[in-house]
Amino acid sequence: MENGFELKTRRLFAGIIGQRDLWTGRKETSGAKVAFERLTGDLWARHNCALDRPEVGVEPGQGSRQDEGRRQRERHLKACRWFLESARQSTAPTATDLRQVHSRLMGEAEGRPSAYRQAPAAPLVEGHDPAEPELVSDLVDTALQWCQADSFGEMHEVEQAALVLLKLTDIQPFDRQNGKTLRLFSNFFLVRAGYPPAVIRSELAGQYRLALQKALCYQTGPLVELLTESVAFSLGFCLGKPPAPPPFVVLD
Repeated sequence: MENGFELKTRRLFAGIIGQRDLWTGRKETSGAKVAFERLTGDLWARHNCALDRPEVGVEPGQGSRQDEGRRQRERHLKACRWFLESARQSTAPTATDLRQVHSRLMGEAEGRPSAYRQAPAAPLVEGHDPAEPELVSDLVDTALQWCQADSFGEMHEVEQAALVLLKLTDIQPFDRQNGKTLRLFSNFFLVRAGYPPAVIRSELAGQYRLALQKALCYQTGPLVELLTESVAFSLGFCLGKPPAPPPFVVLD
């Protein structure tokens, strides 16, 4: 997958790098801490959970949908808090980290990592061929080991997040809730570099699905662009500024 990844020059991320530096100087203030808590709390939970279509097995009825939505947001908050602390303490993401994030999003017992899927996964787009269940563990390990390669370190953190999201989405590690799990987990290198997570807003669901579909077909530019805009939104929210056009230029 990395052989088809479209790298952008670092100057194209100058806008969010400058905003990140501004955020770094302010994030210990009381107002900035409140903004960050709001961003990574219910706001991110609502948007991240809303990006996925309802899964089979959720009971019908308005009340049950509301209850399930509330439970998902509560689980997302727990998973997010655990993930942010783990990212601050670790130098690289691990398969156990991924399984721990999924476990919390699924509401499983804390400390018990989720198991990988044991059944075939449905293709996400035409031509997509998810890994056979018995290969998932090795493929996840290989994908995350590559994150420690020199070539990966030469990328901007937005590109790193896009590649982690793409490679793990291609694998589909779990039976359920891959989407929100992988979007949360893919922020590891952004958080490590001092950025807030890339909050993809629910109104961009169609754009997100199209970008992911294109990325699975080796057209990664739209996914990198969307994540860059999402990081810019998160930085603007934390800095108390209204969202601005994304500081990103897509090269032909």
